[in-house]
Amino acid sequence: MAKWINEDSYGLIFGINTFTAILVQTIITIAVTSEGGLALNERDQFKVYAAYNILLGLVFVTAAIYTLVSKRGFQKRALPRNSQVSEYGSVQPPLTN
Repeated sequence: MAKWINEDSYGLIFGINTFTAILVQTIITIAVTSEGGLALNERDQFKVYAAYNILLGLVFVTAAIYTLVSKRGFQKRALPRNSQVSEYGSVQPPLTN
């Protein structure tokens, strides 16, 4: 996302990200600790937070792998030495005598 925004907006994006993280953390905390929510003991709360962090980690790893794979597909492949590209885009091997 940082590629598409103006440098002056970095602080705004950082603030929005921080606000969203605190909001999600607050909702999870209220859900697992309050009597109206799940009212979990400490050990079970830890399991909920661990699952949440594992899920976030998987999302980021998946996004990173997708980005790497999609960028690799768009890179121009190196042609063998002395090979030529035909007018139809196919690569022809170098001529040998």
